[in-house]
Amino acid sequence: MVQLGKELEESSRTRPASWSYTFRRVVAPLIRPAFMASWVILFVIAVRDVTMVALLYGPRSRVISVLMLESWGNFDMGKSVVLGLVMVVITAIGVTIAVLTGLRRVPVA
Repeated sequence: MVQLGKELEESSRTRPASWSYTFRRVVAPLIRPAFMASWVILFVIAVRDVTMVALLYGPRSRVISVLMLESWGNFDMGKSVVLGLVMVVITAIGVTIAVLTGLRRVPVA
């Protein structure tokens, strides 16, 4: 947001526009792609991060990545592969939703 020029906000202020209108109509469409890209990166990292999941793991909460590691350690490769595919599908759905949400209002030049 630091790289956005003050001229954009000032041009919106020449027409008596409020701060919220300026943010909604000028600033938000410009920062939306970067915002969505950062959330996609965080989502992908969070899905495959086993260290963070190990902290959330408990006797009543079974997380996919921990189940995958347990099945890999027990030499149940079929179950491990299926769980890996489930993680890939969940990640692909999340990324697709983020991309479609981010592209919904991008003007075509």
